[in-house]
Amino acid sequence: MENKRVLLLFVDGFGLGKEEKWAYNPIETGNLPIIQSLLKNHSPIPTDAQLGVAGLPQSASGQTTILTGVNAPLAIGRHLNGFPNRELRDIITKENIFIKLQKLGLKVTNANAYNTKFIANLLKNPTAPTEMSVSTVATLSAGLSLYTEKDLKNGTAVYQDLTNRTMVEKWKAKVPIRTPREAGEILGRIVNHHEFTFFEYFQTDLAGHQRDFDRAYRVLEELDQFIGSLLKSLNLKDTLFILASDHGNIEDLSTADHTMNKVPVVPLGCGSENFRKNIQSLQNITPGIQQYFLENQQTF
Repeated sequence: MENKRVLLLFVDGFGLGKEEKWAYNPIETGNLPIIQSLLKNHSPIPTDAQLGVAGLPQSASGQTTILTGVNAPLAIGRHLNGFPNRELRDIITKENIFIKLQKLGLKVTNANAYNTKFIANLLKNPTAPTEMSVSTVATLSAGLSLYTEKDLKNGTAVYQDLTNRTMVEKWKAKVPIRTPREAGEILGRIVNHHEFTFFEYFQTDLAGHQRDFDRAYRVLEELDQFIGSLLKSLNLKDTLFILASDHGNIEDLSTADHTMNKVPVVPLGCGSENFRKNIQSLQNITPGIQQYFLENQQTF
C-alpha cells in the first residue's frame, strides 16, 4: 500500500474578504482561476485567526500556532508580529509539527530554499529573533537541513518567490529563473519523496502591506499558476493537500494592516473530509495532520 502524504502550503496574509470590500480585494477581481475555484467550489473552512485574544492577528504568533497546535497568542498574552521572541521559540522548539511527525517515524521536509549567505548570518546567532522565522526555527530544531542554491539548481527545493528572481536580484545567486508552473512541478516531486512537506509563500503579505494592486495581482497570478501546476503533480488519492494562512491582509487593500477576517483552510484529496471536521481555528491544523497519519499508520 502506498504511503499517505501531506502537503501544508502556507500562504501568508491571505484572508477571506468581505463582500462590501470587493473593490479592494484582488483575490476576487484578479485573473485567478485556480485560487477562485478553490475558494468557491471546494468549501474552504473559514478559520479563526484571532484565537480568543484581542487585537489584530499577527505573523509570529499565528504561524507558531499553525506549526505547533499551541494557541501562541494566548500563551504569551498577545499577538506578535514579525519573528518569534524567546517565548515563542521555546514553544516552537518543543512542539513543532516536524518533531511531532518524526516521532511517528515519518520523513518530513521544509521545501523552501535559503541563500547560503543568509544561512551563515543566521547561524552566527541562532537565538536572535530578528532574522529567524517561525518555520526556520521549527526546521532547525527538528534537526533538518536548510535547502540552498544547490537544491534550486538541482530542482529539489523551491524559493519563497517561486521564480528565484529575488535570489538572483538580492543575493546575486547563480540559479535558474523558473516559471511558477515549473516551481509547482518541483514541489510536487518533493512531496512524492516525503510523508510531510511544508512550503511557505509570503509575497502575498508583502503586497498587502504595500497596498499595491499591480504587485498584488502579479504575486497572486504567480501563486495561482503555481498551485495549478502543483495540484496536477500530486496524486490526491494518497496525498492530503492543505492550504492555510495565518491572518488576513491581501484580501483588503483598503488598509496596509492585517485584517480581522477569517482565513481559509482548504483541504483536498486523501482524508480531506475527516480532516475538515475538526478545524475551527489555526490551533487545530497540526493536531489534524497528526490524526491523519495516526488513522493511516498501517501505511508507514
